[in-house]
Amino acid sequence: MSHGFRLDLPAVLGTLGGAVLLAAASAAQQAQPQPPPQGAGGLLAEALKEKVEALQQHATANRAALRQYQWTENVQVAVNGEVKTTKQLACRYGADGKPQCAPIGPAPQPQEQRGLRGRIAEKKKEEFTDYMQQVKGLIGLYVPPDGARMKAAHEAGNASFSRPAAGEAGLTFRNYSLPGDSMTIDFAMAARKMAALSVNSYLGDPSSPVTLNVQFAQLPDGTNYPAREVVNAAAKGIVVTVNNSNYQKIAQ
Repeated sequence: MSHGFRLDLPAVLGTLGGAVLLAAASAAQQAQPQPPPQGAGGLLAEALKEKVEALQQHATANRAALRQYQWTENVQVAVNGEVKTTKQLACRYGADGKPQCAPIGPAPQPQEQRGLRGRIAEKKKEEFTDYMQQVKGLIGLYVPPDGARMKAAHEAGNASFSRPAAGEAGLTFRNYSLPGDSMTIDFAMAARKMAALSVNSYLGDPSSPVTLNVQFAQLPDGTNYPAREVVNAAAKGIVVTVNNSNYQKIAQ
């Protein structure tokens, strides 16, 4: 009778087979693509999304609130540093969502010039009036800010932080209204309040750059309104300054 070591071949084979299966399963699991850990980039993207959505919601509600008001607009136009015109307008939003303004007080009497000089002056006046209408239209592309355009810019990858800070959101939107433009808004997250807006845009084509800077103020009900707008068309030496005040709710 032998008392030596006895190899249980079936048991060994079973153990080896189980080990092989476990190793194969582990290798297959490791071969599967694993989601990358959320690092600083992922956290920044989440923070950007959160603040864009907050600003978008605020801007949409604020646009609706502004339509309940009428206000006074004071406009000053300077050419090459010299003030050329000033006027005061009574404004409110029309059914199309655009400001409708009418002059306050009597219109200034035009100085009549005859002959060739008069025709040249009249043509220049018409060109200037047309240009000012374009400036007004440009302001309307950015003021008040449009939540839908912000969302579109963010989804296209054209939104970024301009000045990240605790509780604040300095957000820049590229290709916001026109190809190649940019709009930056300072937005206080906690107070849900817009403080300032700056735009780099153009009239007609990028060879005619125009900047727009807006300072916001707040009405008693919390609605933000553009208290001061400054448009600088450097190529033409024109600076348009608009001060808005005397906001009153329209009687329903």
